[in-house]
Amino acid sequence: MSQTNKSYRKLFDVLLSDDDLVTKQLIKNINEEYDKHHQPNFKAIERNVLEIREINCPYCGSFSFVSNGHTKNGTQRYRCSCGKVFSAASNSLFFGTKVNINAWHSFIEGIVSETSTKAACIKAKISYTTGHYWMKKIFKVLENFQNNIVMNGNIYLDETYVGVEESKEKKIYNKKMRGLSKNKICIVLMNNGEHVLAIKCGFGRPKEDKYYQTCWRHIKEGSTLIHDEEHVHNVLIKELNLKSRAYNAAGGKILKELAMKELQPINDECRKLKYFLSKHKGIDKDNIQDYLNLYSFITNCKMKDENLYFASNLLLKLLFLADAKIKFRDVIK
Repeated sequence: MSQTNKSYRKLFDVLLSDDDLVTKQLIKNINEEYDKHHQPNFKAIERNVLEIREINCPYCGSFSFVSNGHTKNGTQRYRCSCGKVFSAASNSLFFGTKVNINAWHSFIEGIVSETSTKAACIKAKISYTTGHYWMKKIFKVLENFQNNIVMNGNIYLDETYVGVEESKEKKIYNKKMRGLSKNKICIVLMNNGEHVLAIKCGFGRPKEDKYYQTCWRHIKEGSTLIHDEEHVHNVLIKELNLKSRAYNAAGGKILKELAMKELQPINDECRKLKYFLSKHKGIDKDNIQDYLNLYSFITNCKMKDENLYFASNLLLKLLFLADAKIKFRDVIK
């Protein structure tokens, strides 16, 4: 196992010094599990690409090409009429990958089960650096996932807030700003029982124009908005001719209990989102929308099918369909 990473080497150094039969069996199992994820299998990736998408020249876009031998990895090589040579994976997110497709399956299963990136890396037997690189590929295919979702019927709406990184916190007179300040990222959440949306809406308490521009394209006119009495919701109600069911969560005991009961679906969604984000500690909050897209994708898939296979299979298919390329050196600097 010359290709094992440092953590595996350290473990093996300790275990190999022991002649116990149980220890030897443990080493054998680790070897088999590692090889399962790291044995090169470029043909499997090529097969997936060819089954899912029609390939074309990544340089000129032409479909006029002929077979031109094989690469050193055994995959088919093509020569385009423009003179360029390429393979099936040349213009895909799997270009240059050196890890078995089984590792991708394990990593994606870990991510859609809402574990941390580090836990998904352990499951896939890859380094955290590779996991960070793969997350960038996942973010790429999901960047427009929420764009075309339009909600109707009874729509639950609320905002939740997460803090910016401590190094980026703004201060007044050398003191941290309190409350819903510019040190808080506003996230708008919507849920109509069929879809969930999670969208960043600036910093601090949102202004009406910003809020409207963030939400209007995702709400069908004439729908019913179920919300607290936040004043920025009024612009949506007015402009989109929405029916309103508002509850005052800051009122007396009776009003508060009623609001908690009626707004429970969206309150639960806020809690689930914060739990999801807590699993990805150390994320760059400037790119928090990437994680919101991932959360929305996972949650919407679960609404259609609770089986994690559905979300895993769909995400892997989107990765194979993507007509893009992300270089390792551009991500890991």
